[in-house]
Amino acid sequence: MNLSKNIFVKSLKFLVSPFFFIYGYIFFCFTKKTTNLIYQSYVKTYCLSSGFIIEIVTFFIQVLSKSRKKNIINNKKIIDINNELKNNGYVVLKNKLDNKLLNGLIDVTKDLGCNNNQLNVNFTKEVFDKEIHNLSTYYYSENELLENSAVQNTIKFLQELCIADEYFKSKPYLVATNMWWSTIGDKVDSFAAQDFHFDLDGIKWLKYFIYLTDVTTNNGPHVYVEGTHKPFSKPYDILMRGYSRVSDREIEKNYPLKKIKTITGDKGTIIIGDTSCFHKGMVPKSDVRLIFEVTFANSYFGPSLANKHKIDQSN
Repeated sequence: MNLSKNIFVKSLKFLVSPFFFIYGYIFFCFTKKTTNLIYQSYVKTYCLSSGFIIEIVTFFIQVLSKSRKKNIINNKKIIDINNELKNNGYVVLKNKLDNKLLNGLIDVTKDLGCNNNQLNVNFTKEVFDKEIHNLSTYYYSENELLENSAVQNTIKFLQELCIADEYFKSKPYLVATNMWWSTIGDKVDSFAAQDFHFDLDGIKWLKYFIYLTDVTTNNGPHVYVEGTHKPFSKPYDILMRGYSRVSDREIEKNYPLKKIKTITGDKGTIIIGDTSCFHKGMVPKSDVRLIFEVTFANSYFGPSLANKHKIDQSN
């Protein structure tokens, strides 16, 4: 009886979520605020619609955007990159990050402290030392990163690529900046995104990952499932579990191995991904990995932005 009741309640929550989301998105348009209830209704609507809600809302953002670019982008390189993003969900840029920018980001870690808890700012921060820091991940404060000139210059460089502009067909907004170490381990840490999952950072977004250490198959490469950013590309039984981690076995059961892509590369490698794709970071086995990440979205709608004031200044 209790099981049937729980199934009914869960099903009801999914079914009413689109109505909450429509109300919530209208509320966001006027207030520029996203409550947790509204965001959770978006997550459930995404799962219920198998991702199609992204295409619907993105269409309206493109139509209503006052800042749409009047000029069509004719740069073949940008068009080719965007075609690859649309087809596969990810692209690895041919050119690596400029050495000056790369070394500037790496130098940040020599002075800036990090800790193992991304959510609690009161945790003690220390300069990373791979000989003594052995928890799975160590994060840098987004607030402190945004104050650093090397980070600011890298964000500006990524903005000027205009890849997000073309992908969204509307103005891109900087919504997140992160940098973290992944350490050597023998167990998967789900909290550290080392299981397959998909992100829902907003309506439509792109994440720019930059390897700051050389990354081989043995020290935490990024892995994604090609094409799973598209609507109706994810198994419905997985989506009906909501926003949850997915095992390797489930991924391999539902997708051919040729669709599961592992990205290795030297430091400076730039990866751009629509991380509504299934993806994960593998556990490093032979050496630590340092990665820098910037997220651009076509709207500020999404999870709470702790540093929205500083992010606004960067847009």
